Amino acid sequence: MLHDRDIREPLFEYLEQEFGRIRIIEEKQMGRSRADIVMIGADGICGIEIPLQGDAVVEPYTETIDRMIAEGKDHVILALYNARFRKSQEAILRHLEAKPVHLDVILMGAPYDLSLIHRADSVICAYEYTLLSVKTLIKALDTKRFPGKTP
Repeated sequence: MLHDRDIREPLFEYLEQEFGRIRIIEEKQMGRSRADIVMIGADGICGIEIPLQGDAVVEPYTETIDRMIAEGKDHVILALYNARFRKSQEAILRHLEAKPVHLDVILMGAPYDLSLIHRADSVICAYEYTLLSVKTLIKALDTKRFPGKTP
C-alpha cells in the first residue's frame, strides 16, 4: 500500500509535465486551512490534499470541496481505496455526488466499491494502490487512454 510520501514524487512529476514550470510548496498552512501541496503556476494557485488511509475526519474535506466549487471549480477526480470499509471515504463520495460537478471516481482497491457509487461521469478501476498502479493511472489520465477490460 502507498503512503503519503510514496505518492508525492510521481504526482510532482505529473504536475510538472502537465503544467510546465511550476513551484511546489509542501504542508502549507493558510488561515484555518492546510494543504498537503500547493502548486503555483502561470494560471494560478491550486491546493492538493492527499488523504491518509486512517483519515476519518470528513468536515475539512467537505469544506474544502464546497469552497473550491464556490470558486468555480467544476471537475473532481476522487480516488477511493476500499471505501466500503472506510465510512469517511463514502461520506466524501456522497458529498461530491450531491454537487453540480463533473465527477470521475477511481477505485484504487477492489472493484467492489463500484456498488457504493450512485453518480459519476466515469469510473476507473485500478485494482491496487501501488506505486506502479499510480504511475500507470497518471499516464492514462494524461493521455486519456485507458487500455484494459474489467473481468
